[in-house]
Amino acid sequence: MLDCCYKQYLWTGDRDYVDHPVFRNFYERTVTDYIDRWDKDKDGFPEHYAPYGRRGIASYVEDGLHPLLGGDVLAAQYAAFGSYSRFLAISGKAALAELYKNKAKEVRKLYNRDWWNEENGRFNGALMQDRRGYPGYYYSATYLPFYFDLVEPGNRKKRALRDVVHHGGSNVEEKSHMAEIFYKHGLNQEAYSSLLEMMDPQLKRREYPEVSYSVIGAILTGTMGLSADAHRQSLVTMSRLTDSIDWIEAKDIPVMSGHIDIAHANGRESTLANGTGRTLQWEARFSGSHQKLYVNGTVMPASIGSDGNGEFVSTAVIELNPGDRATVKL
Repeated sequence: MLDCCYKQYLWTGDRDYVDHPVFRNFYERTVTDYIDRWDKDKDGFPEHYAPYGRRGIASYVEDGLHPLLGGDVLAAQYAAFGSYSRFLAISGKAALAELYKNKAKEVRKLYNRDWWNEENGRFNGALMQDRRGYPGYYYSATYLPFYFDLVEPGNRKKRALRDVVHHGGSNVEEKSHMAEIFYKHGLNQEAYSSLLEMMDPQLKRREYPEVSYSVIGAILTGTMGLSADAHRQSLVTMSRLTDSIDWIEAKDIPVMSGHIDIAHANGRESTLANGTGRTLQWEARFSGSHQKLYVNGTVMPASIGSDGNGEFVSTAVIELNPGDRATVKL
């Protein structure tokens, strides 16, 4: 929830997420009192004991395994620390922000160091009551660490992602995460296949709300590569169309108290119309290493970097005033 509030602030620019005392109280209680109340052994993580039953669950996996701590809850705690640190930094509390930034780093370090299972080529899904790692594929406890960016880049990450592709989710709720996770980590074809599965009229329990919300979200943030940062008044787009799709377009996307329109064509052309009522910095990204891009027909040197998955990305940064529309091409 805390991480979601931060993402909503970036998307909307609504300062209540930063300043409102109810939100601020919730954030503080989440990273202090909540963890402390469930952390009986005082190792810094909320654990679960079998007599708890369904209270104080160690994982979002709905079974009777009763682990001490699941990888998904650990990942959510990592995300909460990181997002709380960013909220604190925005509020000018630099020292406390640094403290929680370091707390997040320690969680990530622990997971990547201690939870890896070399034999199975994946991270252990949970820590059992005897503190041994659970080596089996444990669904959300195995794949949500990728959603929350807990896993460090490298060969382990690549192997573990292929394991997630192979096993997927056990039900429609779990499958609803797959497309967004795959898009985030550069697995565009697998992500598109997951989207098609979720939109299939024959999908069992397709009426579950997870399906429609996740499909819309994955199309915008995944296929269209859209992310927003209202704090910096910036937008990023990057087409992740597969070879089987020529174009994609979305209009009236609500962001930053206004709307934007986006279109991609063949992975070689992107258009954005700014209807937010404020000046935006648009980072138009394209896959691959390209020395120049064309903005409304005028050549512009491209900046070349990495997408975080080991692939080159070329970027043009354009300032869009309210009502402006721009097209960037390779």
